[in-house]
Amino acid sequence: MSVKIDPTLFLSGWVVGNNVCNWSGITCDHKSQRVMSVVLKFKGLAGIIPPHIGNLSFLTTLDLSNNRFSGVIPHELGKLEQLQFLKLQSNRLQGSIPITLRGCTYLLQLRLNNNLLCGSIPPELSSLQNIENLNLSSNNLTGVIPQDLANLTALKRLDLGSNFLNGPIPSKLGALRHLRVLILDSNGLSEQIPKSLSNCTKLRVLSLYENVLKGPIPSEILTSLTRLKYLYLHSNRLNGTIPEEIGKLWKLSKLFLYNNLFEGGIPAALGNCSSLKVLFLFSNSLYGYIPAELGSLFQLQELRLNENSLAGSIPYSLMNCTELRKLNLREQQICWNNSKGYRI
Repeated sequence: MSVKIDPTLFLSGWVVGNNVCNWSGITCDHKSQRVMSVVLKFKGLAGIIPPHIGNLSFLTTLDLSNNRFSGVIPHELGKLEQLQFLKLQSNRLQGSIPITLRGCTYLLQLRLNNNLLCGSIPPELSSLQNIENLNLSSNNLTGVIPQDLANLTALKRLDLGSNFLNGPIPSKLGALRHLRVLILDSNGLSEQIPKSLSNCTKLRVLSLYENVLKGPIPSEILTSLTRLKYLYLHSNRLNGTIPEEIGKLWKLSKLFLYNNLFEGGIPAALGNCSSLKVLFLFSNSLYGYIPAELGSLFQLQELRLNENSLAGSIPYSLMNCTELRKLNLREQQICWNNSKGYRI
């Protein structure tokens, strides 16, 4: 390992001539004595990743995460045909993602997030047919999301958030039937949310905030994604009304639709989202009354409806929301009719 800084002296036992299998952070196969795993996470190490790691042909795990490694990701890593876990996140790695990684066909996890990587996402990554977790978030990646990522049908988590990606969300991503987490937030993605995402029925987290998405929320998504717990669509250019079908998301814990262009009334069907803890609808163009049905949200802790055009009085039913700690109704024509003597 080409390490220049080792503040904890973790690698002090890496002495040429000693049995490599006894080195700290190294795990070998008991029979063959071949190196199977290199785990050096959270050690404060600085330096570069040496290309000759690609010679460890039996390696299944390489975890150098949460250090200060810099330079590029060696293309020689693509020779590690047995590799299952490649974790290089939270370093200072630069350059592009090597297309040679397509040779690591047994990869289950590829985590390159929180680095300084640039360039586009290589379509060649679609060769990783076994991958379950692909995390490229918090880099400087540009270009469009490759349609070919839809070939990664084993994916359970796809995180491309906090980059500089543009263009539409590929409709083919609807083929990822095992997907549980889809994070594409904080990019420059445009056009509409594809209806095909309704095929990803195992989704628990859908995070598309801080893009330039437009159009309505597809009702097909709200009807099909009944396992959703977290839906983050805020800070886009979404418009139309909030569909009544949102009431089918009864497992939803957090719903963020704020800072969009939604209009119309707050759907009474939101009262069916019995697991809801945080509801943020502020900074839209909503009007009408606050539906009394929101009083059925017994787990609700935060409710922000400010910066809309709501009117009328606060429904007494909100007194049933005994967990409610934060309520923001600023800049509305709303009053509190306290004829029944309630305290708020």
